[in-house]
Amino acid sequence: MANGSIYTLAEEIGVSPSTVSRALNNSPKISEKRRREIKELAREKGFKLRDFAPRLTNLCIMICTDGKEETIFSSYTEQVMNGVNQYCTEQELELSIFSSPREKLNRINTVKELFRRSVDGVIVLNANDDCTFIAQFEKEKIPYCCLLSGNPQFSENILTVNNEALAERAVDYLIQLGHREIAFLHSAPHNPAQQDRLKGYRKALAKAKLPVNEDFIPEVAPTFSVTGIEHGFQATTQLLSKHPEITALFAASTDLSIGARSAFYRKGLRIPDDISLLGCDNSQETEYFCPPLTVLDIPNARIGRSAAAWIHRKLQGEGTAHPPTEPWMQGSLIIRETTAPPRTN
Repeated sequence: MANGSIYTLAEEIGVSPSTVSRALNNSPKISEKRRREIKELAREKGFKLRDFAPRLTNLCIMICTDGKEETIFSSYTEQVMNGVNQYCTEQELELSIFSSPREKLNRINTVKELFRRSVDGVIVLNANDDCTFIAQFEKEKIPYCCLLSGNPQFSENILTVNNEALAERAVDYLIQLGHREIAFLHSAPHNPAQQDRLKGYRKALAKAKLPVNEDFIPEVAPTFSVTGIEHGFQATTQLLSKHPEITALFAASTDLSIGARSAFYRKGLRIPDDISLLGCDNSQETEYFCPPLTVLDIPNARIGRSAAAWIHRKLQGEGTAHPPTEPWMQGSLIIRETTAPPRTN
């Protein structure tokens, strides 16, 4: 191209680079009017398009990490990917996965890297207020959506549930059962979703005029090589050793619940006779816990599917300006067999 690139074309017209690419390749997903506009400007700029083989629209799940040895797969990510994959399969779209530390994504030209991978739209997982690279998506008009958490500066593109209200409801339920010594277990101190659940925990205790014992909120292990399950086991083991008076534990993820359950078993505690356990994310395995786990049902798979559908509509020029909100996205409390009134001495 004599006077620029596909990026300068996109910037001048006010669309994403992927939209320019599809228009120049006569994609039916771009309106005829828009294709003519882009082609006319391309001719004026001396742009010569290489011959490309027809390809499918590519939706990318971008998994942000803290780096080092942190695992990218959890019950949450698996559920989201299942929902996105289901939609992509039905609509004959291509699905790709891109994982990278937040620090690297902030440092590089992330949009250019995604374009190199032929990505058309992005679903971002595990984003937080450190994710400044999201500003690149905004500038280049890349269709994207952050799930459950994101950079608060761009909150309008976060598809989430009210984690604070859900957590408050969970702790309210434990209090109604008669529990007063309730611990909270989390594994991601910089994750807005888990932090909102912690806020809900504190709010419920305050509402019931119960003191918040900071010792009941274990600090997160400093090494990222420790998984949610491992942290759940280690933190719960230490917590029970120091505070055997605890009668209920609220875990902010399924993996933490798995680790906590193992710690209870090692301590000889029966669920729910000796201690109650309440988790988050209604993944398939929670129903087959022994006993079945009481959970906050956060519809991760359905949210993933909804995000994929919204981005796809955006790529077709049909989507709303911001991700949809539906009543089912508020989640619910599923009461099973791991919660009961506290033991009596």
